[in-house]
Amino acid sequence: MDGYEFMASLIGSLAWPAAMVGTAVIFKKNISALLPRLHLKYKDFDLSFLLGEAEKDASLLPTVTSQPEVSPTPEEYAGFLQLSKYAPRIAMGEIRREFETAVTSLAKTVGMAGPRYTSVLGQMRMMKSKGIISDQLAKLLDDLRYIGNSATQNLEVPITAEEAARFRELTTMAVSQLAAIEAVWRDQGGAVVQVP
Repeated sequence: MDGYEFMASLIGSLAWPAAMVGTAVIFKKNISALLPRLHLKYKDFDLSFLLGEAEKDASLLPTVTSQPEVSPTPEEYAGFLQLSKYAPRIAMGEIRREFETAVTSLAKTVGMAGPRYTSVLGQMRMMKSKGIISDQLAKLLDDLRYIGNSATQNLEVPITAEEAARFRELTTMAVSQLAAIEAVWRDQGGAVVQVP
């Protein structure tokens, strides 16, 4: 190999990396705008995408003023933020438990708890089929159940504090919806109602 062949080989080896760097410099503003949309995916599990879908489902629900007993106290919220900063998976597990408790509480109120409806999923399906919860709320609840289960059981998926906070916000919204339905159910004496 003489000097000319060496130079040709060196230029050929550096051409693609140089083209990529040049493209990145030229399109720096466009690339910067796209980076916030970047999300992580591990095998078939994509937490950011799933949270985005759940947020779309939540946007279809009617607005419900948060029930005082549903809203976290400032101390609880600060504790959640601290936990999600260091252990977002555990924080999501805690929030998932609140969601499951709210589903079971409504199921008990409407008489759909017990041996026949032992799982949260079974309770959700039965309340949807009886018209106690709307299709939109049932979809959000199912999204939250799936996200919570996947996040806490699939230890290989990285979870960020931001994703845990998004999950908490969605769960708080769903729990508020469930609490409002439960309050109306109690006030109406068991009539099938939808949150306005």
